[in-house]
Amino acid sequence: MVELNRDGQGSDNGSNLLVRFLGKLCQKSIFCPISVERWDRMPDAKMHLQWQLIEENFEFDYVAGIKWVMHTLCERWRAYKYKVRCDCFYPNKNKEELLANPPENVDSTEDKMKLLLYGLAVGLGS
Repeated sequence: MVELNRDGQGSDNGSNLLVRFLGKLCQKSIFCPISVERWDRMPDAKMHLQWQLIEENFEFDYVAGIKWVMHTLCERWRAYKYKVRCDCFYPNKNKEELLANPPENVDSTEDKMKLLLYGLAVGLGS
């Protein structure tokens, strides 16, 4: 059972476990694909899968805590996306070099290609 404070935020060891769980969840492309540009554009089906997995593994006042949980998941997803991008793109690499060494910690081919195109679009490859 995760204890929530009056603001609907976790305030005990159970909430620490939940936050770590959310950090791992956001790295799984089946639940949180990095090919989605922004969190508010995450498909409803993915959001439903995320919430279903959270409910299966944690017990808390869902009405009070949903905003905090989804905000935390969003923050972890954005940080993970940023880390992958920083680990994979360098200004001196061209398209062939980026394709030859796709990120190991990205699950799906779709996400790898999206990252490559994003990196090229922002000028991180020639």
